Amino acid sequence: MDHTRLADELGRFADLDWPVTQSTTDKGLAISFRQRGHDVRVTVLDGGSVLERRGDIESTFNSYRGLLASEPFGDLRQLARMQLALLPTTFKTSGLSALDSIPITGDLSVESATSPGGPLLDQIDDWTASPGASDDIHALVIDGPAGIGKTHLIRSLVHRRASAFGPASRPLLLHVQSQGRQLTTLPDLLARTLQSMRLLLTYDQVPILVRHGLVQVAIDGFDELADPNGYETAWRSLRDLLEEIRGHGVLVLAGRDTFIDADSVRRALPILSATAVASIHLRPPTTLEASAWLLRTGLSEAKRAALESARLLEPGSYALRPFFLRQIREVADSTEGMTLLTTFPLGTLVTAMVQRELPIAKSLGLGISEELLESLLGALFQEFAREMADSESDSIDTPSMQLIAEIVFGPYIQEDALRALRNRVKSIALLDADSVPERRRFVHSEVQSYFLSRAYLQLLSGNQVEVSRSMRRSILGSELLETFHDVNRAAKPTLTETFRHNAMELLNGRRYDDRSPANISALLLASLDASQTDGNPIIVEDVALDECLLRGTTGPAIIRRTTISKLDARSADLSEIAFEGTTVVSLVADAATRFPNDVPLPQILTVDADGHQRTMFVPGEIRDWLTRESQRTALDSQDPLAGSATRRLLDKICRTILRQTWIRDIEDDRAGKLLRDSHWPALRTALDRNGLLEERTDVPAGGHRSRFVRVRRARDVLNADFRDTAIAELYRDLAD
Repeated sequence: MDHTRLADELGRFADLDWPVTQSTTDKGLAISFRQRGHDVRVTVLDGGSVLERRGDIESTFNSYRGLLASEPFGDLRQLARMQLALLPTTFKTSGLSALDSIPITGDLSVESATSPGGPLLDQIDDWTASPGASDDIHALVIDGPAGIGKTHLIRSLVHRRASAFGPASRPLLLHVQSQGRQLTTLPDLLARTLQSMRLLLTYDQVPILVRHGLVQVAIDGFDELADPNGYETAWRSLRDLLEEIRGHGVLVLAGRDTFIDADSVRRALPILSATAVASIHLRPPTTLEASAWLLRTGLSEAKRAALESARLLEPGSYALRPFFLRQIREVADSTEGMTLLTTFPLGTLVTAMVQRELPIAKSLGLGISEELLESLLGALFQEFAREMADSESDSIDTPSMQLIAEIVFGPYIQEDALRALRNRVKSIALLDADSVPERRRFVHSEVQSYFLSRAYLQLLSGNQVEVSRSMRRSILGSELLETFHDVNRAAKPTLTETFRHNAMELLNGRRYDDRSPANISALLLASLDASQTDGNPIIVEDVALDECLLRGTTGPAIIRRTTISKLDARSADLSEIAFEGTTVVSLVADAATRFPNDVPLPQILTVDADGHQRTMFVPGEIRDWLTRESQRTALDSQDPLAGSATRRLLDKICRTILRQTWIRDIEDDRAGKLLRDSHWPALRTALDRNGLLEERTDVPAGGHRSRFVRVRRARDVLNADFRDTAIAELYRDLAD
């Protein structure tokens, strides 16, 4: 080993007020320094073994790696103990309980190699333990949507490695999680992770252990590490880390599939060779796997059949994601828990989780109605989410929780009841213990996004409009924007209309010299598929959007003189949007996306096809794909309904079904208004005649008994797949 590098590495473990010196002895190179108040001399012997003299005590290690793993240096045994202590309860006894054994599906993809097969966790364990040539830094990219199991998969590997720690064991995996959307640097994140485990190991010592193959680092939620100027700080910080771990270094990066994949990592990090990057795209379990798991964990066949009948277990359903499948299993035992699981799965699952807390909250003797209690609990969680976002953290301390509870519940309950609530609030549902004592975090980032979306909608819809600190300082990412889209769609029309009016007023006033114009614009665009009452277009202009998400059939809008770093338009119809002088850096689309003729040519195009993504960088290739899609939007030679009002209504209904499974046929439901269209009776008849319509009144739902409607195989109908006889007949019937 290079003498200067050896002195630098050992110097990272030396006391700060003591020089590191080196000399050559008859035994080999000797490095002297002071560590934790003791004089230390490390001699690297010619055969590769290492002699350590600490005061009067002399120890011999078979290798330099053995020295680094020992207690005064890396103390890996203590790291393994702390990792096991801080893992969730389900990992602490038998490793994986029945509730955590939902199949996590994906294939390990390595350049110029095929997947080795076998359980996914085994594939990851084997590849990261023996990635190949030692001169290369190796990276494993894990991507997939929220709730798909990325964090659980990393925790499973952390548990496996820490449980098996011992001589000649595989490297420990240090799980580094983002603590909010604001990034300073990765060293800060490393330092916070080590501090939470009460370790003496410091952030600048970790790269030494990684470089020598003793520890590997998993950065979970890399897509969330943004600063006000975008993601370049995150990439630059990661490049610096990679330079430090060159050698036996292995890095795991996990994030959303719309932000991070193997290609983007290779392009952003040229230090990695093409063959040194492996990737896994996680997919939900199949309907059969989910059904088998539900039955295995004790759900009755009747309730499983009810879930399947409600199409909650069909391919593409939000509810198939492992986190939400667990929640369905937990709430499905009660009649209340089965309520409303057919539309907006995230919202209804969270509602069911809140309702499970009602009997406990009522036992405190608060003296208020159950309806008011449920409303106040929702407001409480909204304020928790807002406080976390404003403080740029994904956890909240107990005193803040108690203060917020006083503010929310204070006007409605007596002092004795308020005192009882203050004592109870730190163990309230939907919040788990954080790694830092006396702090709590939401059980999942999607649940946090749900309540933060509701908070933003309320803040921007009030008589006194308030722009929160997080909206002024942070970047609103796609995960939050997608949840805001669903929350906005499920809200009362009067609320969303007020939000839209107030947001436009704020943008026209331009009173804010911060990130709020961009974030308000992103929220406006995420709400575009809601019905427009006056037909006037939303105008977004002169802003720079880091992330923009569009879903459903959008209403009229003008996006003018705007730069969009990433536009996610999967399954969206953008025909009503006019792009004027706008630049799009990266566009994510699929076969159901419809474009206007003036859609900007992006620098990067990602096409999502049934969970498999293809990324294009060549301008000519991107232009050809968009041209074909734009022409298909304008006129499909096989589509006899192209451009007709009936076709537009069919599109809107199918895109709605893709998001929420069923449409409730009531007047005050936003999606239900589609069934009031004058073209619906003829469309309903044609769908029914060709076996593509399903109607029922036995779907479990709150309120009065209603009729529910859905289009079978909505994506195929939307895409006008005329290879299918039923769909071809449907279009011919409608044309006639």
